[in-house]
Amino acid sequence: MFDQKDYLEYLNKIMEIEIGMQNEADQLQRLIKGAEARRLLKQLKADEVRHAKIVRKMIALVKK
Repeated sequence: MFDQKDYLEYLNKIMEIEIGMQNEADQLQRLIKGAEARRLLKQLKADEVRHAKIVRKMIALVKK
């Protein structure tokens, strides 16, 4: 069974992934010239930002 520490560790790993994906999307946007690909990367980054917000809220709930 997982305890609070386990959940926080898990959520912190997810947060690292979400932030890493935001950075990857930024880097790819600078490299890729196609308008459709750039639009999709912009959407991907927005999704990752949204995911990170959700994870932050989950972390706050687990810390209670």
